[in-house]
Amino acid sequence: MKHTEGSITISTTKPKVVTKDMDVFFNPVMQTNRDISVALLQHEAQPKWKVADVLAASGIRGLRIAKEVSGVDAFINDRDKKSYGEIKKNIKANKAKATATNQEANEFLRQGFDYVDIDPFGSPNPFLDAAVRSTKNKGILAITATDTAPLSGTYPKTCKRKYWANPVKDSQMHETGIRILIRKVQLVAAQYDKALTPIYSHSNDHYFRIYLRCERGKERVDKILKQHGIHGEAGPLWLGKLWDAALAKKIAKDLDTTMTKAIAEESKLKVVGFFDTHRLAKELKSSLPKMDAILKALKKKGHKATRTHFSGYGVRTDADKKTMKQVMKC
Repeated sequence: MKHTEGSITISTTKPKVVTKDMDVFFNPVMQTNRDISVALLQHEAQPKWKVADVLAASGIRGLRIAKEVSGVDAFINDRDKKSYGEIKKNIKANKAKATATNQEANEFLRQGFDYVDIDPFGSPNPFLDAAVRSTKNKGILAITATDTAPLSGTYPKTCKRKYWANPVKDSQMHETGIRILIRKVQLVAAQYDKALTPIYSHSNDHYFRIYLRCERGKERVDKILKQHGIHGEAGPLWLGKLWDAALAKKIAKDLDTTMTKAIAEESKLKVVGFFDTHRLAKELKSSLPKMDAILKALKKKGHKATRTHFSGYGVRTDADKKTMKQVMKC
């Protein structure tokens, strides 16, 4: 079958079940992930940036970047020979200006890139060291983690081993998981005097996705490390901003989806975590008010309040729990 996404059409077999054992890995569910990559680079990439799709499989992400982001040099890599063959075919079929390579990921990353994209099946851990060393100053490191169960608290011992933090399985587990992931990557980068600041993050389907701006300098690294701490029982984790608000607004304009619009709104609030209205209603032993009514009441009291893409029941606000309960009683 042929699959068209953005400006790219590839020949592929539509999987009944997505597994790492597919001849050439392709996951149609990850289109949103790829859409955001392209939109982000359309705003952030500089002319002649070297862009690396490190674990490319079919190569669709790198191909889209090559065709849809002007002025960049795209390098599309996969160590699997069948995937490499498909990448070359797809480059030719789409008349894309891109370079295909057939190397082990960490070997491939021995050169420097302005944008490094790590999108593995599972944990990104095996690639973090090489990825942060490869990312140039002022460049961007993008990372996907599909091992969300440890990060979200289902397997806390695994999370402690792999991500050096204690997760909590609760209504905020996806935000907690992303913050744990960010801190882990920041610590790896700190060894090389590289400060990684999140500019966009999202959690949907079965994965976490983070984009981090790289800046060199010991003082910058120290400022990053000061923003690590404990949130409730979870952590240590990143307590700083998850988004650049201006960038989130641009992405929401380009990709008009429920998720991107929610992120654009919540990116304006410098607040860690959110309130789960369903849980609060249970504590109050009351019915759950409509979300719009809760937000309106909080704003009437002078507070900032938005939905969060992390949970359909979540409210991100600068109000405290007492105020939230008062509002929900009305």
